[in-house]
Amino acid sequence: MADLTLSAATSVHLAPRRSAIDAANTESSAPATVVAKKEEGLHIDMSALGTAKKEADAKAEEAESQEPAHIKLLRDRIKELQKQLDEAQKRLQEASQGPDDQAKATRVAAAQAAVATISGALLQATAQLLKALTETGTSSAGSSLNTTA
Repeated sequence: MADLTLSAATSVHLAPRRSAIDAANTESSAPATVVAKKEEGLHIDMSALGTAKKEADAKAEEAESQEPAHIKLLRDRIKELQKQLDEAQKRLQEASQGPDDQAKATRVAAAQAAVATISGALLQATAQLLKALTETGTSSAGSSLNTTA
């Protein structure tokens, strides 16, 4: 997957070969440098990748800051719902622990209902955001949309 270049100084430089799909899915072509030293073992310099990630994050932030207000509000709502869903899932897990009794069944059912309600709201907000991005022709569709809870 990567072209290897060896030199007499026992260093290895990895230059990634990118397919058309890889090029479309990533913005960074920064290579990672691997330097092998007999006494110290293997050293990998990933600073170029970190810099490329920071640049990509800055571009996404800039694009997001130029978005219409309603899109910003939807993104904020989605982030808040994701936090709420995470908390509700933790409460569900806590409710499902302990001895089996009628009270546990009630706690679990209530926690499951909360998770289902928040999940539905999250799906609705995500659909609204997708619709708004499509209508405005914003090119950042999905750039900072995290659909995981």
